[in-house]
Amino acid sequence: TGTTAALAAPPDVKTVFPPGGQRGTTVTVTLGGTVGTAPSSVWCSRADLKIEPTKEAGKFSVSIPADAAPGRCWLRWTNAEGASAQKPFVVGALPEVEDKEPNNDLAKAQRLEDSRVVVNGILEKSGEVDVFAVTLKKGETLVAWLDANDLLGSPMDGSLQILSPKGFVCVQNDDDHGLDPLATYTAETDGVHYVRLFAFP
Repeated sequence: TGTTAALAAPPDVKTVFPPGGQRGTTVTVTLGGTVGTAPSSVWCSRADLKIEPTKEAGKFSVSIPADAAPGRCWLRWTNAEGASAQKPFVVGALPEVEDKEPNNDLAKAQRLEDSRVVVNGILEKSGEVDVFAVTLKKGETLVAWLDANDLLGSPMDGSLQILSPKGFVCVQNDDDHGLDPLATYTAETDGVHYVRLFAFP
């Protein structure tokens, strides 16, 4: 009994990635941390999401109904020893893709085939920069925003820049909604424009 008690541990889930998914899809999320001593279960603040463990440790599938209302909900893992802190998960209406490294400069920018998209990513190290390429026609307006600190509780103060096809910074924003930025730019010429993201702790 003493040995079992010494090894028992409550869930300690630090991150959930991706932190959201489009309604009408099933997303596989990877946990940073541990679900603790088995058996464990996951609780969700809304009843319409179906969350199940996959065959791979630390991964769960989240099935989102097509008629699910967009918005943030909360996930928590529990076992006999206790419960993890609540982690946010955001149901969205737009297609979602994951950040693909390396994309730290214009030459390696990740091309987004559709400008109406959610990109899920992580700035994993100090000084990291992510760059995304979007094709615009003259007169089209690009709106880029970051949901990190305010919506997800990420410990970061983000900055967004929109760059011209020649790489000049057209607009920069740091704090639009709390510490999270939003940048808007109307293209003055046809071509590939860039969205550059970086952050401070």
